[in-house]
Amino acid sequence: MPAPCLAKRGRSGTFLAAFHRMRKTSLLAIALLGALAPAAVDAEPRQQIVPPGRLDSVVRIRDVRVTDGEISGTIVNLTSDELRDLRLRARDVFLWRNEMRPGTDDPSRAEEFTIAGPIPPGGAVPFTAPHGPLPQRRDGDFSTTVELTSVTQQPVAAQAPPPVGTTVVTP
Repeated sequence: MPAPCLAKRGRSGTFLAAFHRMRKTSLLAIALLGALAPAAVDAEPRQQIVPPGRLDSVVRIRDVRVTDGEISGTIVNLTSDELRDLRLRARDVFLWRNEMRPGTDDPSRAEEFTIAGPIPPGGAVPFTAPHGPLPQRRDGDFSTTVELTSVTQQPVAAQAPPPVGTTVVTP
């Protein structure tokens, strides 16, 4: 008995040929989409939380003023990116008049607050936050500092050049 021929042409052979063409086309389309997908994702600027060691190169706090009930100052963006979600800590450190014999009741404290932003590239934004009154003491004084503890950096998307023939007016 002769062995059956698997390469038989006919209606089923045409179907198999069409199936193989579709499969090759589908695989090519999937491969092309896979190659383009990372480029599409990377085209959007990604925000990142700035590591603590780089905070001083990203933002500066200046003109800090402490009054009863509030603390204020100015936050300066030192980058070409937008800054958001800035977390600041106000520390009131009590300095004893007699450091050799400090008391047992240390009234030092810290308060944290958030500035939502955004702060534009190279911009400066004033801030004001509530600051509880400090107790009046005869055995020392308070030293208040404000420090940045966290910030999110958002790259600004590059702007497309204006169409040809357009006049750009800058203020």
